[in-house]
Amino acid sequence: AQQVGRGAQSLAYAEHVRRISEIEAQKKTRELEQKVKTELSKVQYQALMVQFFVQRRFKHVIMASRFYNQIWKEGDGTLYIDQDSDINKVFSESLGVSPTVSTLDSLSHEAIRDVDKGVEVFEFLVERGELESASKRLAEAYLVGEFMPAINTLERDKKRKVLEFVRGSNVLLNAIDSKDYTKATEQINELRGKADDFDATKAQAAVAAFTRASDMQIMMAKNHLAAKDMEKAQGAIRSAMEIWPQNPKLVEFDRLVDAGGSLIQFRNDFDRLFAEKNYREVFRRRFEFGPSIDGDEDRTAKFRQIMENITAIETAVKGAEKMSNIGQNYAAWEELSEVHERFPDDPDLNQFMTKLAPKVADFTIALNNAKRHEERGNLGSALSWLYKAKHLHPLSEKADTGIKRLVQVALQ
Repeated sequence: AQQVGRGAQSLAYAEHVRRISEIEAQKKTRELEQKVKTELSKVQYQALMVQFFVQRRFKHVIMASRFYNQIWKEGDGTLYIDQDSDINKVFSESLGVSPTVSTLDSLSHEAIRDVDKGVEVFEFLVERGELESASKRLAEAYLVGEFMPAINTLERDKKRKVLEFVRGSNVLLNAIDSKDYTKATEQINELRGKADDFDATKAQAAVAAFTRASDMQIMMAKNHLAAKDMEKAQGAIRSAMEIWPQNPKLVEFDRLVDAGGSLIQFRNDFDRLFAEKNYREVFRRRFEFGPSIDGDEDRTAKFRQIMENITAIETAVKGAEKMSNIGQNYAAWEELSEVHERFPDDPDLNQFMTKLAPKVADFTIALNNAKRHEERGNLGSALSWLYKAKHLHPLSEKADTGIKRLVQVALQ
């Protein structure tokens, strides 16, 4: 029989067993804690890698994956990502499988190659002057590798060229959007000069279509204005402004409208001066009245007659001035007297004849006395005065005509 208190039944042994069990439990607890910490570190490390990948820091992803494989030798290294998270959906939908560390490493290498290739193509296109294609390639490369050395070390001059082209393209779009087709045309020409591959077909077609439509509306407005249909003219010009607010021909239309107001004023002035028989003022303003009465048959006929009359008067006055300058005052007066009989109210003609009157007083007195005696039936006295006038002015047609007439009467 075993003795109580000795061997396996002893209190010391029981305490020893209890201590061993406690140590084993603590050991397992420590192992579990270490395993949890290891997994937690792995999850945190993977989260950092995913963060680098999302931030497009692909060099960091590659370095992190190398360290990961050295620390945790577990093959591909499945990523601990929430199944319902957006990042897991991105990988699952694009790759069709759960993401791993190796997947991040492979995708990062692929992204770096794409960026390097995009930058290479960009530089080639810039050298060839194909800035439109170069801007697209740079945008694609920048979208993937914003923080890549290949992007950050690009030459500033090359990027500046593309930037100016892109800004010009934005200006073109804004000009078309704001319906400033003059600016759009200028910008198209500028962009075509900068980039050999700039396709202006759509922009030019849009500008041509809208400008032509606006011009057609302005032409219709002019036709309606000429037909005095103001309502339709307003509608057409409103449509033209909506299509192209800065159409230069709108300024021409404004001038036409202003001229229309002046046209009415000129016609009123013409009618007033004609009623007052102020033909000299009409002649002086002939370049204003001529265009304003064009198309009006009645006013045009009056205007033409005034021009012919004043021209005849001016011609006679100039001829008389020449004769007076060489001492032929009687001939000058006689020529003007015939014109004066037709236009007795012309101020310039009357002024010149008044100036000439003292020099031809004896001649005019003789003709007037001859006329008065003829009216009284004193043919002899009338002939005497006519011969006196003939003596003063041997080439006088008035004296010759009067003498022939009186001789014919005396012989009857």
